[in-house]
Order: sequence, then C-alpha cells, then structure tokens
Amino acid sequence: MTAYLFSWNPKLYPWGSLQDELETSRSGGRNERWNIGETKRIHPGEPFFLIRLGSPPKGLVGSGWVVSEPFEASHWDLEKARAGQQAIYVDVVFEFLREQPYISLEALQQPPLDAMHWATRISGVRIRPEVRGALEEHWAAAVGLGRADFPRESQPPGFSEGGASRSSSLRYTRNIAAREACLAHYGTSCVVCKMSFGESYGEVASSYIHVHHLAPISEASTVRSVDPENDLRPVCPNCHAVIHMREPPYTIEELRQMMQEARLK
Repeated sequence: MTAYLFSWNPKLYPWGSLQDELETSRSGGRNERWNIGETKRIHPGEPFFLIRLGSPPKGLVGSGWVVSEPFEASHWDLEKARAGQQAIYVDVVFEFLREQPYISLEALQQPPLDAMHWATRISGVRIRPEVRGALEEHWAAAVGLGRADFPRESQPPGFSEGGASRSSSLRYTRNIAAREACLAHYGTSCVVCKMSFGESYGEVASSYIHVHHLAPISEASTVRSVDPENDLRPVCPNCHAVIHMREPPYTIEELRQMMQEARLK
C-alpha cells in the first residue's frame, strides 16, 4: 500500500479550526475533499500525511486515509472555478490533525527523512519507500501510537468503505446513511456511559455523538460492507478516546466494566 504526501498552504486555503475538522471527520459527519494536483493513481484505503507550508509553523500536521477514487470538480480557486476550470480531488478522513506540526519541517530535512523532498506545493506526491519506514516510526512516537504502523486504524465511514464511486454527493449520502442508520437503531446516547449531548446541552447538540467501528477496518484484508446495527455503536468523545488508548481497542463491555470498577473505588 502506497503512502502519499498532501500539501496545505494556509495563505492560499484558509481552513478555520483544524480541531473542529478533526472531530467532524472522526465522528463520521462528513469527508474532507482534497486537491491532488494532476495525479489519478491514488486509491481508496491508502494512507496520507499532510504537510503545512507557506507560513510557520511548517511541518507534518495531519494524517489519515483516502476514501474515494480521484474525481473532478470545480477548482478550489474561486477565480478559476468561475472561469469553468476543474481540479482533481479525493475524499479523505483524518485520524490526526492539529495546528502545531507533529514533525517540524526542520526535522523532516534531517537524515534519514531528508531523502524525501518535503517542501512541495503539489499534493499527491508518493512518499519514497526508503523513507516511509523511518517516517512511520517518527510519526508513531509523535502522535503517541506506541508502535510504528500507519494507519493505526483505517475507518472510512460509510456502508461500503473504500468504494470506487466518483460522485462526491453519492459518497456523502452513503456516509451519512450509515451513521444515521446506526443512530436510528441505538439512539444518540453513548452506549458506554449513557451520556446524551441533547440532555446536557440542549437542542443545539441533540444529534452530536461519535460513531465507533467495533471491528477495526485495518483487520480486513479487502473492502467490506458495514452493517450499522452490528458493526457500529454511538459513543461519546470521552469514551471513544479511551477505547483507542490500547491496541487492540478496548471493547464496549470492557469500558463498562472499567467504569463500574472506578465507581466502586
């Protein structure tokens, strides 16, 4: 499986809150669309790293996986879009994303990572095989995975993860359908701690909840379908974070037992 480098320049593409984007991506709310230059060789399920350039702080600020085949849509530059120009994109899901780089550009330019040209404006650049192993080791240490494998857990949301559809609207609908089917069956309260955002914060947060995959998608050798009732569960962000504090992740039952034991102390 090939890993790719995506580039982001905040001066050309202001993005708002990266933390909000990460929470939306992790909860299955929607996918992010990313321009990949002229390449069309990227495939669903392949990992990527995001490098921030243009303005400090520069370096790797995110990682995740691709969840669509390349497709064409209106250019991200508004002037070019008004002129009818298009660009090539893929849909992506982020696993890690923040303002401050996990690995600085200066660190990337030191051996053995310096065999790769990192300061590129072009997204969709293939990360050189001789660099990838060292990069994954540095990345695992930087994000606290505790082991050098990437991605830790590929969780493209949707009924058919990693499908080859070229329609961004269809991919988005399928993503939402899987989430909504899960919530229609289990409700929007956390299945571990029973916390409800609607009860705690009112109508504005009534539909907010994370959706957790019971079986890590990385365990599957091929693209597989997802049954929202059997494969997904609604969990609050706190319980979701604890679930992934271990590899393999804690089960729902283990978390319930942990909470029960903690209350008895």
